[in-house]
Amino acid sequence: MFFLDQFFGHTKKNKYKPIKPQIIRKVPDLFEVVNDFEDIGFADEEHRNVRKFKRNSDDSSQPELFYFKRADEKEVVLANYYRLLLGPDRAPKTTPVYKIVEGQYQYVGLLSKEIDGFRSTSSFYKENKKRYEEEKGIQYQEWAEMDCAGVLAISMVLGESDLNGINWGKNCNNQFVRIDFGHSGNYVFHNITSNDLLNLPIVRDYHPSQWPYKCYHQSDTTWDPYELAGINELEHFRNQEWKYLLKSILNQQLLKNINQAYAISEDCSKPLVKRLVELKKTLFKIPEFKEFIKENSQVIDEIAAEFEAYNDSVDADNGPQNTKVDIAAIRERHETIFNACRDNQTLEEEKDPLTSKKEFKLFKKAYFKQYNSEFFKNPWSTMKLALESGEKYTTMEQVRQYAQEHQSSRTYKVLHSSMQI
Repeated sequence: MFFLDQFFGHTKKNKYKPIKPQIIRKVPDLFEVVNDFEDIGFADEEHRNVRKFKRNSDDSSQPELFYFKRADEKEVVLANYYRLLLGPDRAPKTTPVYKIVEGQYQYVGLLSKEIDGFRSTSSFYKENKKRYEEEKGIQYQEWAEMDCAGVLAISMVLGESDLNGINWGKNCNNQFVRIDFGHSGNYVFHNITSNDLLNLPIVRDYHPSQWPYKCYHQSDTTWDPYELAGINELEHFRNQEWKYLLKSILNQQLLKNINQAYAISEDCSKPLVKRLVELKKTLFKIPEFKEFIKENSQVIDEIAAEFEAYNDSVDADNGPQNTKVDIAAIRERHETIFNACRDNQTLEEEKDPLTSKKEFKLFKKAYFKQYNSEFFKNPWSTMKLALESGEKYTTMEQVRQYAQEHQSSRTYKVLHSSMQI
């Protein structure tokens, strides 16, 4: 009963007395479903890994579908990465659930809301298989228009190893979407090569166990090998692929913020940030990508609009504000990339943004290096004494505030030196 105990007080008199759910972070409309847990049988000791249940919506006659899943925090983080890079309507809204054990938060699973109108790729492929066989090329055209490229590109970027016909499908807007991220991030250490990017969806250097044209464990979801190979000859498919790959390399820091917002112990962002750095290097070796950037300068407007929709979803859910996209910064980064492609220059590698703790350590090291190099040393220096005692100025925010108030100080000089602290 460890899961129910966080939502219902466990007493002899009233076994499931409602109390305030102890969720450290939540999506409001998911928060409301906790009152339905007893109705859907969560009191049963025999529970499955995934539990599906319905809740009537105030603004719709159709009940909404939700899932509770016993999965690690990584899946929550990856779900929100897909929402960032694909779009808020193209990956399920997902939130972690915790209980408090001896004063400590203990993660127990995730809640996710089913995507409106979801149908698996396997399902509608079977339904249309005869038509696809009779009308050659129609599958390519329809799937390209449904933005197949976005799902494939982002799934590769995020190291997906389980993209079978059930884990992706379409929503009510007839767009391809992703669900089930239990195996996303597994293959982040596989190289992203020019060969695979140019031949997507056919991949040879990237070796996922399940991919759209092969599925080892669910034979009924499999179509003929290389059946999708010709889709990459369509200009729309190729342009969409380049757009989503560009979108992926515009905002690496946000991956860290999302990880911090939705996980306590897991850190999925480090290998993914490294992967995005490698992706950027690979893309700039591909003439077709650079040509796309030069000929489609307006693509940033489309990307900005998609990020704005994502920001709106964060606000609508009262989500963490540091997981929102800085649109102005995105446009600046795109301009840098555009200019580099136009002038045929090498893009300078961006430095990995420092965490506050690392930044403070670097400042402390730089400060004492500066202090020890000075001929006249003030042993009663305010900052020196504070850093030695570790009692007063212990964060970069406090250091910057001090420097702003004392612009003739050594602290101010160190912060504004060539060390770029």
